[in-house]
Amino acid sequence: MGFYQRPDYERIKIEDKFELRKYKGFTLVKYSDSKDFHMNQGFQTLFNYISNNNDQGVKLSMTVPVIQSKDDTKNTMSFVIPKDYKDDPPKPLDESLEIERFNGGYYAVLSFRGSWNEKNKLDHINLLKAWVKKNNYEIISDFITAYYNPPMMPSFLRHNEIWIQVRI
Repeated sequence: MGFYQRPDYERIKIEDKFELRKYKGFTLVKYSDSKDFHMNQGFQTLFNYISNNNDQGVKLSMTVPVIQSKDDTKNTMSFVIPKDYKDDPPKPLDESLEIERFNGGYYAVLSFRGSWNEKNKLDHINLLKAWVKKNNYEIISDFITAYYNPPMMPSFLRHNEIWIQVRI
């Protein structure tokens, strides 16, 4: 995990496994699908993009975290674009991918270990909601799940995070 590039942020507050971070904006390549609930095609499609399936034919470095979110209509999975390409990322050749800017700002974050199942994620979302409320922050975005390890990593060693943009 230590040698992968990650988005820049400043730690504003640290309290146990909770943090308030101020992120700078960064660039993502995003896969969205309303039918691929488990993102079975998402990771491979994104991996193909960074492997050279892009209009420049360049291989991009793997970054962390892999970011997932969902709303009422679709699920998304995104890779962070390496900083060398943030201002002019290669265009995806696959139509299911798009380049998107991730808004900078304040994010409440809860780090946790364990599996990537829905129950575990929902339990941690509820803990983060309570921490946000306790600190009188206003939630201004949907929840985002950030994964830092490959699927073959044993679940008890995985580092995951829940992010939510807040107004302080």
